[in-house]
Amino acid sequence: MLLRYNRLVRPVADPNDTIHIEFKLKLSQIVDVHAKDQTLTANGWLIHHWYDYRLSWNPEEYGGVRHFHLPGEMIWLPDIILYNK
Repeated sequence: MLLRYNRLVRPVADPNDTIHIEFKLKLSQIVDVHAKDQTLTANGWLIHHWYDYRLSWNPEEYGGVRHFHLPGEMIWLPDIILYNK
């Protein structure tokens, strides 16, 4: 499945298509709060989901395998930029 997969190419059939990406922030710890400076330091997980049609398959053709995990370095990932305004 990954033989022809190019992680540098967005997972769209048409280059003009957009990708719907769902983001969730899972807060695990509030480290510090400064009311005067209006700052918050926290730890958490950024969870994001999207559909990559190039990674879909028929489970019956692969021994019933319905899902598996891949390292992020092997697949296309959206560019995420966090900034403070």
